[in-house]
Amino acid sequence: MRVEQRERRRLAEFLHDHIQQLLVATQMQLARAKHGAETTESVSAIERANTILVDAIAASRSLTVELSPPVLYESGFGAGLSWLANHMEQQHGLKVHLSYAENIEPSTEEVRYLLFEAIRELLFNCGKHSGVKEATVRVFRDEGNPLTVVVEDQGRGFVLDNLEKNRSTTSFGLFNIQQRLAHFGGELQIETAPGKGVRVTLSAPPEKITTGDKKEGVQTPVSKPRRKKRTNGENRKIRVLLVDDHKIIRQGLSGLFEEESDIEVIGEAGNAADGIDSVRRLQPDVVVMDVNMPDMNGIEATRILIHEIPTLKVIGLSMYCEEDIALAMREAGASAYFTKDGPVDELIAAIRKLQKEKK
Repeated sequence: MRVEQRERRRLAEFLHDHIQQLLVATQMQLARAKHGAETTESVSAIERANTILVDAIAASRSLTVELSPPVLYESGFGAGLSWLANHMEQQHGLKVHLSYAENIEPSTEEVRYLLFEAIRELLFNCGKHSGVKEATVRVFRDEGNPLTVVVEDQGRGFVLDNLEKNRSTTSFGLFNIQQRLAHFGGELQIETAPGKGVRVTLSAPPEKITTGDKKEGVQTPVSKPRRKKRTNGENRKIRVLLVDDHKIIRQGLSGLFEEESDIEVIGEAGNAADGIDSVRRLQPDVVVMDVNMPDMNGIEATRILIHEIPTLKVIGLSMYCEEDIALAMREAGASAYFTKDGPVDELIAAIRKLQKEKK
């Protein structure tokens, strides 16, 4: 279990941190080449190449999500389940009615991953075998009891005694879920009969009870930076700071912004801590902030900066297109959120719009 989880996440991180960043950087270079193209044929060739890149990015992103959904680790168990419910409806046509309490965050990453994969497999089996297009997932933790997950449908059901004969029909079926839970001290119960649907109850291993989904703490600065007085003339360029742990992305964005007469990149930072320090020193108008960075992510960095400088404009930027991550970034104080492979013109337009709002 640990090896599988570690390998899945390692492959997902490799796709995100390397392959996808290279594809997006190439896309940015194509955007610059398109601006300088002198013939219709050149523009058409660049657009065809970009279409191929878009498909490659989409395929890589889809594989990343299947291997290890980023939202599960970035935003917590509840957000991961919300993503899964949407994913099952969009990809498999299964409507999932999800409800969960606030105190459901498992205390270990292993248990979180185990429960998530179990729920995903149960929903997949429901969509494939139940004969119905709806399922219900409830997650709760009664006082003094372990975390409990109930997955049920109103489908055709089956004879429970026959389940033993079909043990080998799936690589991660009910028996495998049961065995993995038992390995960690959890339990699985099945209630079903022909025509009566299926109810599967998962009892998580005993663990330390938390107060809710993981929340990042706000670091209070010792002293707030003093804002330098600057002229607000119409000709002053918009001062932009880039914060991203991939140099190739910073270079791509910087090159694109240089072509805009009213935007100036005043600095770059390769991690969140340096980004916070650069904001304090350089006092930019707009910060373009990557979400997924080592040590401290962009969500926490944004929360710290907005706490210090409420008027600061932050734009979240990421390979992740999940709405839960975009929402987490906005809740931290970001004014906008874009995916890295989205149209650069929209990002530039957002920078100008945010600057106008400050005046």
